[in-house]
Amino acid sequence: LWLATFVGGKTADRILTVSDYSRSVIEKKFTSFKDKISVVSCPLPLGKRVGFEDSILRKLNLTEHGYFLFVSALRKYKGYEQTIQAFGELDHPDLKLVIVGKPDLWQGHNLPPKILQLSKSERATFTGYISDMELNSLYKNALALVFPSQAEGFGIPVIEAQHHGCPVICTAIPPLKETAGKGAYFIPDSSKEQIKEAMRKIKGSKALRTFLVQQGYINKKRFESIDIFSFFI
Repeated sequence: LWLATFVGGKTADRILTVSDYSRSVIEKKFTSFKDKISVVSCPLPLGKRVGFEDSILRKLNLTEHGYFLFVSALRKYKGYEQTIQAFGELDHPDLKLVIVGKPDLWQGHNLPPKILQLSKSERATFTGYISDMELNSLYKNALALVFPSQAEGFGIPVIEAQHHGCPVICTAIPPLKETAGKGAYFIPDSSKEQIKEAMRKIKGSKALRTFLVQQGYINKKRFESIDIFSFFI
């Protein structure tokens, strides 16, 4: 993989990457590439963010602001286990947790018993693949997006949530701080305790949710008019 990247980078006229953080990682591993790297943030896919399918709420028995949302491939470093654990200990039996992720990565038999128990309860819902319009509706009506990833290059769900006026909880790792701007409630790590405390604060403060939504709208505008082709001119 290193050799393929080195050869490809050597022969390329320009190397595009999605964040300053990822650029720093590339420069550290391949110092000779420094002068040919350009940062091109992921443009917001506006075509996919149009339209809603609110029937998903009825199908999953959800109410407006009655659930936390987790959107990601179900890989360990994404923090889905800690999110489930934190939610299971949250003192709000009226709330639900909706997890949108690739079902082929969900290995229930490897989960700790408490997580497995919650995953089979009515409080946690695993949707697997859903349509773009269904996802739009889930963002629009969620209490917050929980995105406690330990490693990202960019973090597209953060911008998608901000686009739909959904408050964001995410880890304070460099790429997510770069992507989310001021439109997220940052936690220092992806531990169960930090996620649980963030959920409590989001649930308990309408003012905080309003602030995050406002800042999210401002931040997401940076990604609405990105033209990647201009970097080839």
